[in-house]
Amino acid sequence: AGNASAGKCCTVHVNTRGAVDCNAATKQKIRERFEKFGSVTDIHISLFHNGSTPKHFNVTFSDSDACNRCLQEWQTHHSSFKIGNDNAVTRLKLYRDLVPFSMPVEPPSNT
Repeated sequence: AGNASAGKCCTVHVNTRGAVDCNAATKQKIRERFEKFGSVTDIHISLFHNGSTPKHFNVTFSDSDACNRCLQEWQTHHSSFKIGNDNAVTRLKLYRDLVPFSMPVEPPSNT
């Protein structure tokens, strides 16, 4: 099919060494880190995972090329791939056929 996936939105699942708080400051750090690869359309952080703060999140890009650039950087520079200054990314994988979340995502805050 060649480049048939280009233009489709694409999601990566990211695991981190430290906890990822579901708040605006964390989302901003994630956005700053991942927007270098392309347009970020959604950042999803679970509120809790097994009763504690999760160590993972999803980032959705508007096109699959951005996903590929992100994966490429992860593969070549994973030791320096961090969220903010301190939270190291321990695993990053592509959700090729991820269905959009059917669970309610928190509405964007107006603050």
